[in-house]
Amino acid sequence: MARSRNIAWASTLLFACTPPDVATVSIGLGDVPERVETIVVSVLDVDARLVVASATVTAPTTIVELGVPAEVPLLFRAVARTDRPGPRLVGGVMPAYVARSQRTIALGSEQVAVDLLARPAGVLTVFMASTDTEELLLADDANESRPVRVAIERGGERAIVLPVGRYTATAPPFVVPQGEGLFVAREQESIAALTLERPPNREDPLRALVVTRADCDGCRDVVTSTAATTTLSLAIEATGQSGLLVDVEDAELTFAVEAVPPSILVEAPPPMVRDLPAVIEGIRVRGRGRIQVLVTAASDGEAVRGTFQANVRYEDERAGDPVRLEASLVEPERLARGTQLRLALLDASDRFARSIPGRVDFEGTSPHVHLPQGREFELLGDERGVLLRRIARPSAPRGVPVSVVVTVTSTVGPGTWATTLTLPVLPVPTPGGE
Repeated sequence: MARSRNIAWASTLLFACTPPDVATVSIGLGDVPERVETIVVSVLDVDARLVVASATVTAPTTIVELGVPAEVPLLFRAVARTDRPGPRLVGGVMPAYVARSQRTIALGSEQVAVDLLARPAGVLTVFMASTDTEELLLADDANESRPVRVAIERGGERAIVLPVGRYTATAPPFVVPQGEGLFVAREQESIAALTLERPPNREDPLRALVVTRADCDGCRDVVTSTAATTTLSLAIEATGQSGLLVDVEDAELTFAVEAVPPSILVEAPPPMVRDLPAVIEGIRVRGRGRIQVLVTAASDGEAVRGTFQANVRYEDERAGDPVRLEASLVEPERLARGTQLRLALLDASDRFARSIPGRVDFEGTSPHVHLPQGREFELLGDERGVLLRRIARPSAPRGVPVSVVVTVTSTVGPGTWATTLTLPVLPVPTPGGE
């Protein structure tokens, strides 16, 4: 049962210089659950970035009267806390609800009522490895309200009480590579390690590489024999954020070739510098299995990637029906800023299975896993056994691994395949370290 709205009056006024004209406001948080123990109310002068009034009350009190400066933009904020232990930086007590509202109180107003809508809350602890800015903006992806402004410092650690949901961190004019898809869970602490980068100078910044067969138009399988090796030629093109192909001069290319079994890979190309688009030879295979080629192109401080997957088979062989689903990260070390999740339907020979129409869903996946392309989509039947989806894990509970749960269901007959991929624990940065 919710508690009644008891009233407390507080006269805490905090000014750094001559007090401005003062108005009286009645700040109400509304009904709160029985398990809330205390409510902390504060009023921030938005321009001066100073707390000008505050009060702490014990439930069942949910209304506080405060004197606040008039004719200045004010941020009214209330945090309702439980008796459960919480992060040290928020007082050691876990917040349950938070409410925020920004407004200006007119001079000469009689007592003004400020009603705050309480939303379930959690804590986001942000570690900044290095910074050239003093402020981080956290925007709620599902709410068009003003972003939360967070003061930051080099090597600092900040804990912010936020409504439950997904957030995007920005710090103009810089780029926050790990800033997309941060998640705040209910009455839990999430941590995130953020860095800043200069935005690219290119008019159309690089987005990705497109890697295809250059020696066989429309082919993906690599046909081999028992008598000789087969050389694979790849066409590499770069796309910009516009989606259009772009030319890249003096791109530093590196290649990571994964072969199953490893014995089918005879030779992989060395690192090289090429203008893009380009055709690259130097991958030689023999036998039967499957390969994945990860190509990375670096130029003028930008780095983009593209992948190519193929079955390696003999002339008279074809892909079989799916028997299992495999999930893996293309670049696990880039998980915080975003990488690709590879979903492979494999046949009885452990090669990519034939294409099937169906449905893919991520039900059961941790909400800390960010899947910007959605958590459910259709298979069109032309994927040839392998799918790539964008994935990121920019935040996570402190010291706790999170998982990706994937299910593929055929829509043309019986068949369901599922797998679970446990992501590595997000490391806690050393305070003050790089």
